[in-house]
Formats: sequence, structure tokens, C-alpha cells
Amino acid sequence: MSPDPAVPALMEAAAAAHRAGRLGEAKELYQQLLETDPDQAEVLHRLATIALAEGRVEDGVLLLRRTLALAPQMLAAHLNLALALEHLGQGEAALASYERAIAVAPRHAETHARHGDLMLRLGRYETSLAAYDRALALDPRLARAWSNRGLALLGLGRTTEAVESFDGALALDPGFVDALVNRGIALRELNRLDASLASLGAALQAAPDNPAAACNLGVSQLLAGALEPGFRGHEQRWRLEPNRSALRTFAAPLWQGGEDLAGRTLLLHAEQGFGDTIQFCRYAALAAARGARVVLEAPPALKALMRSLDGVAELVGAGEPLPDFDLHCPLMSLPHAFGTTLETIPTRASYLAAPPERSAAWAGVVADSPRPKVGLAWFGKPTHHNDRNRSIRLEPLLEALPSGLELFSLQDRARPEDEAALAAYPRIRRFEDRLTDFADTAALASQMDLVVSVDTSTAHLAAALGRPTWVLLPFSPDWRWLLDREDSPWYPTVRLFRQPAPGDWDSVLARLGEALSGVAKPG
Repeated sequence: MSPDPAVPALMEAAAAAHRAGRLGEAKELYQQLLETDPDQAEVLHRLATIALAEGRVEDGVLLLRRTLALAPQMLAAHLNLALALEHLGQGEAALASYERAIAVAPRHAETHARHGDLMLRLGRYETSLAAYDRALALDPRLARAWSNRGLALLGLGRTTEAVESFDGALALDPGFVDALVNRGIALRELNRLDASLASLGAALQAAPDNPAAACNLGVSQLLAGALEPGFRGHEQRWRLEPNRSALRTFAAPLWQGGEDLAGRTLLLHAEQGFGDTIQFCRYAALAAARGARVVLEAPPALKALMRSLDGVAELVGAGEPLPDFDLHCPLMSLPHAFGTTLETIPTRASYLAAPPERSAAWAGVVADSPRPKVGLAWFGKPTHHNDRNRSIRLEPLLEALPSGLELFSLQDRARPEDEAALAAYPRIRRFEDRLTDFADTAALASQMDLVVSVDTSTAHLAAALGRPTWVLLPFSPDWRWLLDREDSPWYPTVRLFRQPAPGDWDSVLARLGEALSGVAKPG
């Protein structure tokens, strides 16, 4: 049977419509081609790309599977199927598609790079790094692979090498915004703030509306102590994940500091972690001083504690019905709304207190002792993005502490890896079953002469209570602790113990032990 002479012309017309973005017209022409021969792999593949472009991902997957059944060596179909499957949340199936694509074209650098991208998104940093290395060995001109390789190295904690990889991307494409942003983040983790600010500033200059550039520049400015521009840039977090998905919408407008608050009801609501809520709830008093009736929505675990906060007219637990309000503001946006600088941080020796009945109950548990009572918190939530750097092992902490102290765990749960150390050091008292919320933790912490904590919510709690609080910080600290100082402008009772180099907890613990030796009393 001779081929239909109309088919090539029809294919060219369909392809022209497809290239011009006339997808409906192209789809009709491709369907006509399938009526002449339903087993045309190229036509099926093009229909699949249209389905994906129109957001019909499942239809696209079906068409791609039909394509590959007819043409198992079609590399583009394997790659498109992998992307579609990942879009549907089928990461392992997408991985299998990339592996088949690599088998089809083992020397195709872009395929190895895309495989690395998927591994990066799945958090498999070693595998991702290996894929990027294979891609760049085949084609060292892939700027995106150099940049994403830097992200894999960041995930592995190899920050200096990550900067070098971002530099490799920028040598190929000096205006590569993602590489400039990620290089700025990596330099910040190395405490190279001037270079971080320069890289992020260049990214923002190249792409003035880029939220990642603006937000990360803000974070570096905050770490440098430039709070006013830093908090302004930090507002761009709402355009980035995961904050964008968590953004709450209300009929009432967002208060950003400009509107008069007198006689109006302002809802303040928590947005991130417990420590953030504890740190920034202090602004409720400032809003009340401007004449606002302040409604505070707090996580249930913090609600009882927040009853002690000045300036709050009504307290609501998250998930409970909200009263009517005129304006709203997330707690972490309040420093921006109030134009906070280092000199205008609302600082008080204490602004939270444990409920009196809880304090009385815990006073009976923590008996008086001639030796100083020291509360310890050595780990935070394992899901925190920086937990591997901020949390520490218990055994070296306990070994660093001198005798002559009464030790109390302020942790509300136990980690399996700490059980051996806890068994070997029975002098540390534990209360996991009794610490039901932050009001209990506050009541226990209030009985302490000193709290020693890593950078977790317990540190913020103890400091907000006005207790002497020593905070153990990783080399690259969270922005709120600034750099190169032992005190905190946010908390008058805080003393900071910083790593002198990444991962160097030994030096921190040695300094902590020496400082505690001046506190301990035998008895």
C-alpha cells in the first residue's frame, strides 16, 4: 500500500500550528493524522506534549506510555514521562523513567543532569551529586548543572565546594540569577557576609522582581544587623514555598504599619515555629499602645503561656473560631510594620511568665539546693531545616559540665540516641511525661538559676521569661543571633557561645564548661 501523499503536508501544518502555540488547531490536525495510522509514535508524542502544556498531565502520561510502547528508544518521550510522573507525585516512577532514558542515551549530558535534579528534589544528595558529575564530565558547559550541583553540595554540608560549583555556573553565565542567589546563601553559611550581600545584590539587580533574591538578601542583611531593609526584604517570603502555600487570606486587610490602629481590632497570628512566636509576640504591646484592640491567635501548646503577655485583649488558640477584626498581621511581619532597627527593638528583661498555679506546682517538684539549678535543652525538632547543625549529642554536653550543679532536662521528649547517656548520668532529672505544654516548661525553667540551650524554642522561652540563658550556636547561626557578639539585642539575659568553625562543638562545650566552673558549687 503506497503512503498517503497528504500525510506529510498534514504533519507540516500540524507542526506549524504547534510551534505557533495554536494548540487546539494542532491537536485537531494530529488527530487527523492518527486516523490514517493510529500507531504514529511521533504524533502521539506531540499530542502528549500538548496535553502536558494544557495541564492534562494524566492524559499526557497515557499518551507517552503509548508512544514508548511503539518507540522505546525515543529519548524525549522518556524525559517528558519522567517530568509528568514527578508532577503527579510519583517520584520513584519518574526515577525509573530517567534510568530508562539513561539506558537509551548514556552519553546525553542533559539526561544525567535532569536525573540529578530529581534526586536533588528527593533529598538524595549523594546520588544527585554523582549524576551532576556525570553530566558535567560529558558536557562541562551546562551552567544549570553546575548550579544545581552546588545545591547538592549544600545539602551535604560541603559549603565551600558548593560556592565553587556556583562559581562554575557563573563563569558560564554571569547573569544566572539562581546561581547568584544560591551562591549568596552558601556564602552566608560560611559567615562571609560581605560576599553574600554582593552576590544577592547582583541577583536582585539582574532580576528586580525575583522573590528568592529579595528575601535572601533580606536574611543576609538581618544577620548583618541591618534590620530595617532586612525585614523589608524578608516580607518576600510570602512569594516563596513553603510560605506561599501557608499564606492565609482574610477579608480584613493586612496591616503593614501605615494605617492608624486607634479603635480598631488587630489580629496577630503565628506563622512559623514556636520560637518565632515567642520572640515576636512582644510586639502585641506596641500595637496596643497605638490604640489597637489586639487579638492574638497562638498555637495550642503556647496558649496558656500567652495569657501572661501584655497588650492582648483576646487570646485564641489556632483552630478555634476567630472574632471579628479590622486588620491582621503575621507575627514575623511585625518588626517590618514597626520599622524595627537594632536601636528600636522592643526589649524588656522579661515579657512572659508561667501561670502562677503551674509555677506553684513545679516549685514543689524542684526542691531548693545549695547548688545552682541548670536547665538543659540540647535538641530541637528533627524536621527543622537546620537541625543537623543546631542540635547536639547529649553525652559530650554532660561530660563538659562540671560537678556542683543540679541538672534538669527541659526536653518534653526523649531521643533514642540519648538513652544510654541518660542512663549513665542519672544526676540529670527528667520530666518528659509532665511537660504537657509551654506553660509547664516555663514553670520548670522559671525555677532554674540558669538555662543552657541550643538554638531552639526553649532558648527563646527562657530568655522571654528573663532567666539567665546561655545559647549554644552553630558556626552559621540563624539571622536573629547576628554575628561576632556574645549578647543579643533581643534578649538582655542571653549569653551566646558560638562555634569558631563549622561543626566545632568541642570548642563550644569547652568554653561552656569553663564558664560553668565559675558558677558551680559543691554541696
